[in-house]
Amino acid sequence: MISRNALKFNDFGSATDRVRALVATGKCRLVSIDVFDTAVFRRCVPELIVESVCREVGKRLDQHSAAEIEQIRRKRESVYFELAENSRSSGRDPDIDLATMCLTWAARLLPGRSVTEHGALADFMLSTEAKYEIWACEPNLEIRRLVTELAEAGHRVIYCSDMYLGQTIIERILSKCGYDPGFSHGYVSGDHQLLKRTGRLFEHVLESEGISPAEMIHVGDDPLADGERPTALGIASITVRSTEHLRLRRLARRDWNDARRNRDWFGPLSHRYACWDEPFKGGYAEAFGMALMGPVVGYFALAMAEYCSSNAIDRIYFLSREGLVLKGIFNEFAALCMRKQPDTEYLYVSRLSTGLAAMRSFGLREMLASLAANGKPTARKLLTMLSLDDRTLASITSSCGLPGVDAPLQEPFSPEVARLLAHPDVTARAAELGENSRVELIKYLEGIDFFRGGRVALVDVGWGLQIQESLELAIQDHAGAPEIHGLYLGVDRLGVARRRAGVRAVGLLADAQQYEWFAGAIFDFVHLFEVLTRAPHGTVLGYEDGHPCLAASGTPARAAEEPDDSAIVQCQTGMRAYAAQLARFAAMTGISSSEIVRHAATVATRVIRFPRVREVEFLLGFENIAHLGSNDSRPLGYRARLTRPLDFFGAINRSLWSEGAAVLGAGRVGAVILAVLKSARISRRLPAQQPVNSGPSADARHNSMPTSPHSPSPLPQELSSAKSSMEAQIMEMEGQLQKRPGPTALATIKEVWTPITRAEFLLMSLTARVIPFYLFARRRKQLAFSSLPARPSGLPSISRPGYQSGWVRFRALTKPFRRNPSLGKG
Repeated sequence: MISRNALKFNDFGSATDRVRALVATGKCRLVSIDVFDTAVFRRCVPELIVESVCREVGKRLDQHSAAEIEQIRRKRESVYFELAENSRSSGRDPDIDLATMCLTWAARLLPGRSVTEHGALADFMLSTEAKYEIWACEPNLEIRRLVTELAEAGHRVIYCSDMYLGQTIIERILSKCGYDPGFSHGYVSGDHQLLKRTGRLFEHVLESEGISPAEMIHVGDDPLADGERPTALGIASITVRSTEHLRLRRLARRDWNDARRNRDWFGPLSHRYACWDEPFKGGYAEAFGMALMGPVVGYFALAMAEYCSSNAIDRIYFLSREGLVLKGIFNEFAALCMRKQPDTEYLYVSRLSTGLAAMRSFGLREMLASLAANGKPTARKLLTMLSLDDRTLASITSSCGLPGVDAPLQEPFSPEVARLLAHPDVTARAAELGENSRVELIKYLEGIDFFRGGRVALVDVGWGLQIQESLELAIQDHAGAPEIHGLYLGVDRLGVARRRAGVRAVGLLADAQQYEWFAGAIFDFVHLFEVLTRAPHGTVLGYEDGHPCLAASGTPARAAEEPDDSAIVQCQTGMRAYAAQLARFAAMTGISSSEIVRHAATVATRVIRFPRVREVEFLLGFENIAHLGSNDSRPLGYRARLTRPLDFFGAINRSLWSEGAAVLGAGRVGAVILAVLKSARISRRLPAQQPVNSGPSADARHNSMPTSPHSPSPLPQELSSAKSSMEAQIMEMEGQLQKRPGPTALATIKEVWTPITRAEFLLMSLTARVIPFYLFARRRKQLAFSSLPARPSGLPSISRPGYQSGWVRFRALTKPFRRNPSLGKG
C-alpha cells in the first residue's frame, strides 16, 4: 500500500529509489515531478535573472542608470502583484503567466505608445527572460534518470510547477536539460491561475488526468507545496531537502548579496554560476581546467572583447599553439558580448618560424633569443636556429677559438663569441635563411588575407612579445601590413622593453610596467599557461610553398609532448566549459572585465603561490619544451623534502615552478616564506612604473578597412584546402584525446571546486601584509596590492578605499625617529 504520509529525504538518490519501489507495487498510475529545485537546478538566484532582464529592457529603452533600471524592476513587481490580485479577486489563485505580465509591463513603460509597440517590447521581454532561464537551468541527474526509466517502462510522468513562466517556456527548459522525451504532460500554475501551495493545482491535475489521489505520487522540494498540500488530498508525496543542493543555494544567495554590496564580488558570483554543480566526465584534469584555469582565461577573453570593441579591431589572429583554445574561448564571448564581431583566425607561427623570417644577420637579438630558450649556452645551442651541420659547426667554432661545439660558454659575451657571430659562414647562412624564411612567411600570410590594412590583434598568453616583434620586423616592408596590437595575458619586463621600442601591446591581467602583486603571480609560473593551453599538434618549424610545416608526431620535438596531450585536452575542455557559462553570465549581467579581474588575479595567486599538494603533483607531471631550434625538455618542477636541505633548496632553484617544489618540501609555510623572499627580487627587477598606453595610432590609414579591392593570393584554394585539412586533423586528435580521461575520486574533484577557502584567503592576506614590512626592511620599492576584497562578515580588505596597510601606519609612527624619511632605494 502506498503511504499517505509525506515522506522526507535529504538526498535525491534515496528519494528516487523510494519512487521506484512505490511504482513497483503497481498501484501508481501517475508520477508527478516538481520542476525548479527538483527536476532542474538554477545556476543562480532568480533575482539575478529578473535584474538582468530589467537591464536589457533598460538598454532597449535607452535607460542605463542604476536608478532607471531599479524603476523598471519596481514597475514589473507592481504589475505582477496587481495582476495576481486580479486573479485572486476573480476566484482563482494569485498567480499569472509571464506573457500577460510582459504585455502590461510594456504598456506601463511606454505610456501613450501604440499597441504594436507594446507588443514588440513585450515579445522582447518574454524572449529575453526565457533565454536567461534556459541558460541558467541544469538537470538534476537523479530525477532525469528516474523520469527516463519510468517513461521507457510505459509509466505516465508529468511535471507540476508553481511558476509564472508558462508551460511553453518550461518545456523548452526541460528539453534543454535532456528531459525530451520523458514527461507526458505538464501543469503550470501561471497558465491556470491555480497553485500547488493552495492545493488547487493538484485538484485540477486529478480531474484532468481522471485518476484518484491514491493512484498518484508527487515529488518535490517544498515542504508545504510539495508535501503537506498533496498529502492532505490523499496523494503520496515525497519531499526532498537535499543537503548538498541547499548548501549550494545558500552559497549562491550569499554571493549574490555580496555582489550587490561590492561589484568586485561579481567575480566569485560568476564563478558560482559557471561551476554550479557541474557533472564531470574528464576527471581531475577537466576539473582543474574549469575551476582553476577557467577564471583566468575567462577574464582574459572578456577583456579581449572589450579591447577589440573600444579600439576598432578588424581581425584577431590567435598565435599557435596556445591560441587554438583561446580562439574557441574568445568566440564564446564575441558571440554574446560584442555588437560587431571581428574575424578570427588561427595563425600558424612560432618563435622559431618568425625569428628566422625576421633575421637579416645573426646579431645580438638572435643570440639573446637562443640563450633565453635553450638552457645552458654552448656554441651548438647558440647557433641552433641556423641548422648548421656538425662538420661546418665544428670548423667555425674551432676557427673562433672556442673549445668545442658542446662545451659550455663561460662568458656568452666574450671576444670568441663575438668572432663566432661575425664569422662569414654564420652571417651568410643567417642572411640566406632569413631571406628564404621571410619570403615563405609572407606567402603564407598573403594566402590567409593578412595584408589588407586596418587594425589587427595578435593574441597569445604573452610574456616577452618576441613573436610579435619578429613578425613586425619580417613584414615591415610590405605595403599592406596592418597596424598590429598585441593582446596578452601578461607582459613581462622584456615585453615592456620591446613595447618602449615601438611594439604596440598590452598585458590584460598583468603588466610589469604596472605591476600588482596578485596579478603578477602569473609571471612566477608562466609555464602553467604555456603548457595547459598548448594545442595537440607540433610546433611550426617554417613554411613551404605558403603552407606551415609542423613538427611531425614521433619526432624529437613532439616525443616529449605527446604523453601530456590527453591531460592537456581534458584541461582545455574544462576551460571551454567554464568560458561558455561565463560568457552567458557576462551577457546577462553586463559585467565588465574590471569587475572580475580581482577574482581572476586572486585565483591565480592561490594556484601559483599557494598551491595544494594534489595540484602540485598533477602539474609536475608535465614537460616543458624549448622549441627554438632545439628539443630540450625539462619537467616543471622537482621534488625534495625539507629533511634533506641541500636537495630541497636545489629543487627550488632548478624548478620552473619554485612554489610547487616549496609546498611539496615544506608545505604552505614554505610557500609563504618563498613569497615574502621573492618579493624583494621582484621589486628590484621591475621597470619604471607608469601608465601603459597601447591604444590605436593616429594614422588614419588604420581607422577602417581598406576600400580598394584586395588582390587574392595566387594559391587561395590550395591554402584553404590545406587549412581545412589541418584543422580537421587537429579536431579529430582532440576528440580522440578527450576519450582518454583517467579515473579520479569524486572527493578529489570537489576539492578543486572551491578555488579559495577561507583559510587560504587568510593566508594570502597575511602574506600580503607581511611583504611591505619585509620590503621596508630591505629598503626596496613597495609593490601594489589589489586583492579580492573580503566579505562584509569576514576579514577587512587589504585594498578597500581608505585602508592603510601596516607598513604605512608603521612608517607614520616612526617618522619622528628617522633621520631620513625616504622609503629607500629600489
